[in-house]
Amino acid sequence: MELSPKQQALKIISESSNILLLTHSDPDGDAVGCILATKLVLENLGKKVTMAAPGQIDQALNFLPGFDQIQNKLEAANESKIIISEKNGKVGTISWKRISDDKVELILTGSKITTNDVSVEKGASLFDAVVILDTAIQDRLSPIWEENADLFYEVPTVLIDHHPANTQFAKVNIVDITAAATAEILVSIFEALGKSSNVITKEIATCLLTGLMTDTSSFMNSNTTPKALTVAAQLVAAGADQQQIVRVVFNTNSLSTLRIWGRALSYIKEDHENKFIWSSLSRADFVASGADDANTNTSGVMNNLLKTAEGVDFVLLLKEKNEGVYGSFRSISATTDVAMIARLFGGGGHTGAAAFQMKDKKLQDVEMEIINKIRAFRQSQKQAAQRQLPNISVTDNVQDSQNLQ
Repeated sequence: MELSPKQQALKIISESSNILLLTHSDPDGDAVGCILATKLVLENLGKKVTMAAPGQIDQALNFLPGFDQIQNKLEAANESKIIISEKNGKVGTISWKRISDDKVELILTGSKITTNDVSVEKGASLFDAVVILDTAIQDRLSPIWEENADLFYEVPTVLIDHHPANTQFAKVNIVDITAAATAEILVSIFEALGKSSNVITKEIATCLLTGLMTDTSSFMNSNTTPKALTVAAQLVAAGADQQQIVRVVFNTNSLSTLRIWGRALSYIKEDHENKFIWSSLSRADFVASGADDANTNTSGVMNNLLKTAEGVDFVLLLKEKNEGVYGSFRSISATTDVAMIARLFGGGGHTGAAAFQMKDKKLQDVEMEIINKIRAFRQSQKQAAQRQLPNISVTDNVQDSQNLQ
């Protein structure tokens, strides 16, 4: 009997002793909460765990246990072997010493070794399995994915995610698009791994509830389902510190963050015809506000302020980073799928929240290009909707009225 994806994932994880956990670049609360919760569960089961996430991590999440252990890049995924030929005599003792910051000296006795006698080969992977969390496409693991291509080819990979646009690029994929957050999916997986609900400790519950609350904007978004609320209640019952999450993530902001929010509000522009508003923040705005990407909660200005705008279907915030331009959408109308708009620029996300990135671009060069593309898309949607309306004539209306009489 063929195993389900969940059963396959549980088998891979259970049989592995050294596991690499990865999540997407510039990880949000769901990604960080998931990777930290998974680390705690696996370590409690006796596994050795390494965590990595490319890009910048929101420092507001540093209250979560293990936050400072998330690596920005993967230092080493494979062992290296130094092979020494003994054709010029047997090797006696081998010792080594560091002779500089970037050089190690090997000392061999008992033989006359030449450079022709020494070779380097790739050894076994340091990991038995890779678990990828909250990641829809492999591009969002760059540059870790490209720099360690052999690892992902040789080692079993398990992907756990909830994004509708997930490309299922791992060997085993658990994708539940009905889940409000990846953290919601992990609860049942953890219970199956630990063979009981007791596997979810207070610290693990806090990490998972952080993921669930951030992806639903503290249960204000339309993706808040009855199951999401049930899982949240289960996590609070397990000891999750919901008040700490509210206080630190939602109700605490630095002065520099408030200044950058002020700039975002002052730059608001409206497209009345296509029913959206947008704002943009340049690198100069961040410098003038004393803010930086890693420590500035720009999502807050969208969720708490821009999203309250009246008479529009969605909002967009454009932010200029060192590596390019980042766009973030929030839907206001329940019928507007902003993930469709984000896909125009190679991004993705959820119906209510989505994002994209344009690498190596400057805001002043692409802002209106982005806006005009959105306008064209909205116009095409409007025209398509009009074509689908029934063509009812005045005569038809009169006839219908007579039939009703």
